[in-house]
Amino acid sequence: MFMKQIKIDEDGQERTIKIPDYKTEESTKTIDRMSTFFNPSDSQFLRMDDLKNGITYLAHAIDSHCPGSREKSLALTKLEECKMWAIRAIAQGEEPDLTDG
Repeated sequence: MFMKQIKIDEDGQERTIKIPDYKTEESTKTIDRMSTFFNPSDSQFLRMDDLKNGITYLAHAIDSHCPGSREKSLALTKLEECKMWAIRAIAQGEEPDLTDG
């Protein structure tokens, strides 16, 4: 599958150039899901809140015990990244069935 792009040469001539289009149905769904509003269930909200509280506690411990340095900044940045990915895992994952059979 190709997309067409019109290019104007230096002499003003129009040329049509074929550009490969690599998108798939799965990649389109992933991109669309990234921009969709997420309304967590009660269970998801509680798990996200628990993670945020634990990460906040750890961030304060790093801030208290580590002197200001590049390494401290990196540790806090990576912790922030960890929080983002963990919350995204809850948001994007399947909600488990908690019923008894």
